[in-house]
Amino acid sequence: MRLLVLLILFISSICAQWYSAVPTNGKYKVVVGRHTSAAAWAQYEVRMSEEGWNTLTIETNSNFDDDIQATAAGFIEGWICKDDIHNSYRNFLEGQMKNRTLAGSAKDFPTDNYKWLKEGKRESDDAEYWHQVDLVVKQYDGILQGFNSKPGDNFTLSNSEFLNFQLNCELGDINNTVRRIPMTQFDLHCSSLVKLTENNQDLFVGHNTWTDFFWMLRVWKHFKLNFKKPTQVSYSSYPGIIPSNDDFFVTSQNLVVTETTNDVYNMSLYDAVTVNTVPYFIRVTVANRMATTAPEWVSVFGKFNSGTYNNQWIIVDMKKFVKGEDIKPDTLWIAEQIPGYLYGGDQSEHLQRERYWGSYNIPYYPFIYNISGYSSSSGNESSHDLCARAKIFAREHGNVKTLEDMKSLMRYNQWQTDPLSLRDACKGIAARCDLNDPLNPSTLNEYSPFGAIDAKITQDDLYMTAHAVSGPSWDSQPPFAWTKQWQGKAHHGHSKVYDFDWTVKSPSY
Repeated sequence: MRLLVLLILFISSICAQWYSAVPTNGKYKVVVGRHTSAAAWAQYEVRMSEEGWNTLTIETNSNFDDDIQATAAGFIEGWICKDDIHNSYRNFLEGQMKNRTLAGSAKDFPTDNYKWLKEGKRESDDAEYWHQVDLVVKQYDGILQGFNSKPGDNFTLSNSEFLNFQLNCELGDINNTVRRIPMTQFDLHCSSLVKLTENNQDLFVGHNTWTDFFWMLRVWKHFKLNFKKPTQVSYSSYPGIIPSNDDFFVTSQNLVVTETTNDVYNMSLYDAVTVNTVPYFIRVTVANRMATTAPEWVSVFGKFNSGTYNNQWIIVDMKKFVKGEDIKPDTLWIAEQIPGYLYGGDQSEHLQRERYWGSYNIPYYPFIYNISGYSSSSGNESSHDLCARAKIFAREHGNVKTLEDMKSLMRYNQWQTDPLSLRDACKGIAARCDLNDPLNPSTLNEYSPFGAIDAKITQDDLYMTAHAVSGPSWDSQPPFAWTKQWQGKAHHGHSKVYDFDWTVKSPSY
């Protein structure tokens, strides 16, 4: 049976249709097949019902200028993924924007920032950086053009609407330029683990995304961009969204980049959030394309820090890992961004000594922890070393010997029996807040369709490849299903039941 399933997946991959974005008189036309006259080619494998992921592969043509390649890459994504982008936008609108609209002058922030990116003054000594920023803006413009030009349901998006969609992870911080209201627990994202096994035989990087379940229309993306400085990157993402948002990236420089989101309680920091900065979705994309090492990634990412979507970033340089040898300097870097600051450093020695790095939405560096306002919080939930996930990682990481062990830990949730979970289904490595008692208000996130919606893992000998699973953890719990109890929650385009197995994600070009 397993052989038959693998054969079906293999045949499906072979038979996936190629499309071409052909530039004509300053515009783009999408045609079936892989044509030499195209500036970009794409495949879109629709396998949500079988594996919980669709897969988008885009390659660009080096015979064209970078600007044309970037716009074409965006255009073909917007065109080929239109139905899923439409559904994902509806989920975003009904699930996020319905109760979290931008207030006051924050409403104009996205479009003012976009105008600055298109027209702002640029530092001459950063020519390559700004060239890469411009390419991401071109890609953004291309997605919107492709989406709006495809015939079908006649649904179109304005630039303002699409900007809000693209900035979905950043809107809370943009709102805080006006409202100054700390984020809630519902805004927290992700658990992550870097694990070094016994005798330094294997190095794993794992991540799961915590968010509202309306985001479970998933796309795994493979990009091969043949710019003057070519780059490849593969990552988990969402239809029409340029970055990952999770974040989990593997690059052709053999860098693995991931993060968990940190809160900001010190509202005065938002004075540093202005329209004359580069938003997260562009900075992370540029850093992934330009950086060859972990410290270089941090340096590029820190330029023109927007102070939006503030995370602990984990960058692992797999090039530096040699089985059986001590961890080399600059193998693991940890950087934490908040408005006005980016603080980071080499944590390779920590990894060698402790055998793991756990990340779970609480700052590690004392400076960031204190200035963010965590020091004024009380209780173990705000403690880097004493919160539930910190203790679970500390207790369990030693059991990771193999890839299968790593998968089990990244999907771990035994809230009924684990004393560290305090009978709260949100307090696991993979949260399942939908399993909490709706009559018990004392839990972390109460009772809601919120939690870990996936897991992704790579290791030292899996170049440009990851193992991924879509949907909330069902290793020790019932699979999540969109039943009548959630009928008022947005889930356009979703599978009904999320009982998917792990899949292997590797580029096919």
